[in-house]
Amino acid sequence: MRNRIRDLTLYGGKDPRNLPIYTTDEAARILCLPISTLKAWTSAKLWHGGPSGKVRVRNPLIIPPDNPGQLILSFTNLIEAHILHAIRRVHRIKISKAREAMNAIREEFESLHPLADVDLCAEGKSVVVKYGTYVNVSAAKLREMEGAIKIYVKRIERDKAGIACFYPFVSEPRIEGLGIEEQPRLVCVDPFVSFGRPVIAGTNIRTEMVAERWWAGDAMEELAEDYQLDKDLIEAALRYESTRAQHTVRAAA
Repeated sequence: MRNRIRDLTLYGGKDPRNLPIYTTDEAARILCLPISTLKAWTSAKLWHGGPSGKVRVRNPLIIPPDNPGQLILSFTNLIEAHILHAIRRVHRIKISKAREAMNAIREEFESLHPLADVDLCAEGKSVVVKYGTYVNVSAAKLREMEGAIKIYVKRIERDKAGIACFYPFVSEPRIEGLGIEEQPRLVCVDPFVSFGRPVIAGTNIRTEMVAERWWAGDAMEELAEDYQLDKDLIEAALRYESTRAQHTVRAAA
C-alpha cells in the first residue's frame, strides 16, 4: 500500500481519480477491451415502458462522471471496467441482467462505484457474492468468478485515500483452471502520473512514447540506454502498445 502526499493543485483541488479524462476509445485501449464493449457498459439505455409509453433511462453498468455533451470516463471508471471484465470473462450474461445486478449492488453498498470503492481483497468479497446471487450463478461459477477477480484485484494498489494506481495486463491473460494467469506488473496507470496515461512502472515514461520511437526505427538497445531501463521493461512497453494497437485495428475493421 502506498502512502504519499497527493498534490491536488494541478487539478483545481479536485481528486483526479474522479475527473472525466478518458474518451471511451482511449479507456478501451488502456484496458485492451473492445471499444463497443466499454461503450455498452458505460452508456445509459433508453426504453419505452409501461402503458404510458414514456421514455425511461436505465443506468449503465458503470456510471461515468457528469460531463454534458460527451461520454468521458474517469480513473475510477477504469478500475470498475477492469474488475467487471474479470466477472464477464468467467460468466457471460445478458447486459440487461448485469445492469440490474449492478443497480442492486450500488444500493446495498451505498456507492455509485462499489467495484472500485470497496476493497475486494478484504471485506469486499461479499460484493462478488452478491453479484453472483443477483445474476443466479452456480456455486461452481462463483468460485471461478472469485478466482478470476483475485488476479485482477492484485493489480490494483491502494493508499489511505483509496485506489492509488493499477497495473493493466501487458497482453490478454489466459484463463487457467479456476483462475486467470498472473503477469508481472510492468505497466502502470496512475491518475497523478502523466495525467493517467500508461507509463512504465516506477517511471513517468509513457509507453506510447517508447513505442513511437520503436516504430520509427530506434533499436531496443538504444531505447534501453536512453531511458536507462532494462530491456525487459522496454519490451513490456512495446508488447502492451502492440496489444493496444491490435484492439484499435479490430475496432476499426
